[in-house]
Amino acid sequence: MMKTIIFVTHNSGKFREAEAKLKSLGVKLQQYKEGYPEIQADTLEEVAFFAV
Repeated sequence: MMKTIIFVTHNSGKFREAEAKLKSLGVKLQQYKEGYPEIQADTLEEVAFFAV
């Protein structure tokens, strides 16, 4: 059974690239494009802060 990950991006090229790389690992991506700000920050901690 393939695992499914929801990939949040409006960038279809980014989605296709990630989908191609993860498919061989048994991971299926589902693209979600609606209303989520793409935070630009220097650290993962800053990005995670805005995600929750």
